[in-house]
Amino acid sequence: MQRNHAQLPQTVVPIGDAAHAMKFAKSGLPGDDWVPTVVNPAEKGTMVDKGLFWLHIGVWVIALILTCITNFGASAFMSNSSNATVDLDGTPTGAFTYDGYMGTTGTTAVIGILGGLASIFGVVTLLASAAWFDKDEFAGTGIGLIMNVIIQFLTLFGTSATFYVFAQSASVTANGFYVLSIFATIFMVYAQVLLYCTSSAIGVAALPRAFIPSLAASVQFISALAISSGDFAPMASNTQKTIAWLVPIFTVISLVMMFGLRIATQPGGFLSRFPEAAAAGALKVSNIKNRPFLRSLFLTPYLVSGILSVYKLSFVKLDPDPTSYVFAFFGMMLNFTIIGVVFNPSAELAGIDDDVA
Repeated sequence: MQRNHAQLPQTVVPIGDAAHAMKFAKSGLPGDDWVPTVVNPAEKGTMVDKGLFWLHIGVWVIALILTCITNFGASAFMSNSSNATVDLDGTPTGAFTYDGYMGTTGTTAVIGILGGLASIFGVVTLLASAAWFDKDEFAGTGIGLIMNVIIQFLTLFGTSATFYVFAQSASVTANGFYVLSIFATIFMVYAQVLLYCTSSAIGVAALPRAFIPSLAASVQFISALAISSGDFAPMASNTQKTIAWLVPIFTVISLVMMFGLRIATQPGGFLSRFPEAAAAGALKVSNIKNRPFLRSLFLTPYLVSGILSVYKLSFVKLDPDPTSYVFAFFGMMLNFTIIGVVFNPSAELAGIDDDVA
């Protein structure tokens, strides 16, 4: 007796081949060559579309230049200086007026450097992904999903670090560095929002679930670094400093587990209940809401992180430095925004359609 077996498709569609990179290079130039990407997902590629293509890239270039100058130059720009007049022997004469900074701590320098590096790597990864994947591949493939998370985390950390440096520079608003840091923050925020809008337009899977936790982890990491060094909440005990570190650690663990389990439970994944669907090339985000035991593995750390962020705010608020309270409060609000998004199976709060198997 002859048995009929299901066969895999005989044609293979290349994902992110070299031709895409070549077409991407031509997308912004005059001519008919056009590939919709996350930079500009427009389908037709008119002159207006090509102009918007370069606008998006230009926004990121300007934001990257400003944020690198701000973050890498924070220590130099905020070095200790004054305009006091002195005698030949160095004795101050007349009224002592001060319009400069009192210097920066090592923590501020480290945050600035890490933020600058994260911004560089994030923008490079964004451009490389846009050159390698067209819009459908970036939005729908497992690799595209991972690249989106990496881009969101790196660029959002760079944005958060730039905001931190801006908050420190605000202690002397008459200084030119304050103005520079304002524009760096504005351009980074706008570039971030523009990327979110283009990613949403092409239907990047679980976009809010990558964006919000990445922003929360970035803010929490910077806050924990400052608390650990004593820049924030200098009276914090070692236990409180440890708790401050646990908040971003649990958030990152949850973020990695969430996307790892979603990819693993896609049709064809090694945890999928429908491995035969792999033949159909189904690469959508899994319907993990119907896998309660797996789902609980990443929801629990999210909730723990949110609870710990409330406790962190309770001892940080005693610090007279307003920046410490801003980062602690902002991080706590982001934590509970995450909880509202990931605990809602219908994803209505996130503004996206239901996840499908």
